[in-house]
Amino acid sequence: MRIHALLLCGTLMATAAEVPKTIFGTYRKAGAADTLRISRKSGHRIDVNLRLIYAAGHSCNLRENAVWREDRLVVQSEGVRSGEGCLLEMTFDKGEVRLKDEGLRCSKLYCGSRGTLHNAKLAKKR
Repeated sequence: MRIHALLLCGTLMATAAEVPKTIFGTYRKAGAADTLRISRKSGHRIDVNLRLIYAAGHSCNLRENAVWREDRLVVQSEGVRSGEGCLLEMTFDKGEVRLKDEGLRCSKLYCGSRGTLHNAKLAKKR
């Protein structure tokens, strides 16, 4: 019997084998240098490499491991302040990925003062 899920901190997470293959690849924002690469790594790791460019040279740069939870990809890390952890969710629909950064805690950690991760959308490169 193969077990295809892990229980971590009370949240059900799928193993890399259950992650939809369609999420892997490169995403870009039309007319911009914004790029997101999602790659399968050894074991159950998923690598997220993101770069968003904003005005005056401000940018968001993130390279972290992610986990698949139910229907989304999640990056979780320590926040800028103790007790304010970063939780970045990525949802996929019709060849696009949308980022959700409630409270902008991940943006404070990974972006310059004029950058944000929240509500960024990128389309999958074909």
